[in-house]
Amino acid sequence: MINLLSESAYVAQTSKIRAAITNKVNAIKASFTRIGAKLGATINWLDDVESALDDKLTAINTELTDKGSTQAADFSEVAKKISDIETGITPTGQIAITANGAFDVTNYASASVSVADSEFVGLVEGTYTQIYNEDVTEIANNVFQNNIRIVSVNFPNSVNTGENAFLDCSNLASASFENAITINTLSFKNCTNLKSTFFPNVETIKNYAFRAAKGLEIIDLPKCKLIEFSAFMGGLNKFKTIILRSDSVCTLQNTNAFINTPLDNGTGGTVYVPQDLVSSYQSATNWSALKSATFLPIEGSEYE
Repeated sequence: MINLLSESAYVAQTSKIRAAITNKVNAIKASFTRIGAKLGATINWLDDVESALDDKLTAINTELTDKGSTQAADFSEVAKKISDIETGITPTGQIAITANGAFDVTNYASASVSVADSEFVGLVEGTYTQIYNEDVTEIANNVFQNNIRIVSVNFPNSVNTGENAFLDCSNLASASFENAITINTLSFKNCTNLKSTFFPNVETIKNYAFRAAKGLEIIDLPKCKLIEFSAFMGGLNKFKTIILRSDSVCTLQNTNAFINTPLDNGTGGTVYVPQDLVSSYQSATNWSALKSATFLPIEGSEYE
């Protein structure tokens, strides 16, 4: 769901949704006022509807602040009220959408693209599958857990991924965190559709971070300094390539980090490292104990 980030982000985004809904209601009221003027009659019932929506969203704001979570049913109920109001009326909502079709949750008010009413309701219900947000600097724990709708996420300014943040997001195929420093415990566990990742600034992969992410084939970690225990364990039979570009040997906490992957199960995998570090990795603690890892220089390879 697009509005599951952190407690503060929840509240901020709910306020934006609330403002968008209020603008929508005001537009509808204006339409009815014009109709009423032509008919010589005054229509006041929309004031009650607007008040009801306002009360509902205030309650949601309170719940978000208290619990740091949201209930899809609440948003669906609000969406239904909007739909009921708009029966027979089709004003166009002005909601910002990125070029690739992803919802831009930071920019509701810019009105860069017109969105049909059905999509406006989709916003409230949280049915969008692609998420992009430049304002988020930290992903809280558990926020997207068990969300089978999301296909791609892009948080270019987040410095971490929270624990269990994308746990069991089985359809997640693309995850971009340009400035993340830490991939936390169980962040991508059971993300079985995630095939490759590139984290240009990540320094630490925490324990169990990619456990049972069975679709993973390759990961590129230019600045990684530490891979904790069991980070990639759990039947990652396709995970054959890891690229480490740092000018110093990345610490491998124990050999269980790659247990049951081709790097350690006898089938064969490759660790690409800077040429002047190949021998260092071959003799380094725990790296040297991997049963079927081949250490090759990045230079001259397809990953140079």
